[in-house]
Amino acid sequence: MPDGGNVLYAEADDVQALRRYLKRQRQRPDAFVCSNDAIAAVFKQTLEKVGLRVPEDVMLTGFADLSVASLMSPTLTTVHQDRVQMARAAFRRLLERIAEPALPSCDIFLPATLVTRESTRKNAKAAISDKSVRRSESFVAKSFVKSERTKQ
Repeated sequence: MPDGGNVLYAEADDVQALRRYLKRQRQRPDAFVCSNDAIAAVFKQTLEKVGLRVPEDVMLTGFADLSVASLMSPTLTTVHQDRVQMARAAFRRLLERIAEPALPSCDIFLPATLVTRESTRKNAKAAISDKSVRRSESFVAKSFVKSERTKQ
């Protein structure tokens, strides 16, 4: 488990870990950012079990723009990843590494889009369109092929 920061490291459905985390905080967090939309969907239920409503009490976001994000109630704010573009970039890098195995691993930067939905509005009555989308910072994908060390 990594150290530092105001981060909750726990299973998405771990009610007791969430209660301990909230008890340690001086004030309730404004938002929780989950590593993907499926985890956010489960975590939303965990938040409800401790009496927190999304977005009235706490905001919630995911990542990947999976179909579950638009099916949740409230709908989930997420980051859209162009999976085809990601696959093409990874495949190109794989071919480069096959042609030249000594190439080092690298970061591949791809554009990503923030998809703002209901889970991040502070006032549940505010009108936020499901189509309200704006550009976000670049998505960083680590090269899927890591450099091999010389076996000597």
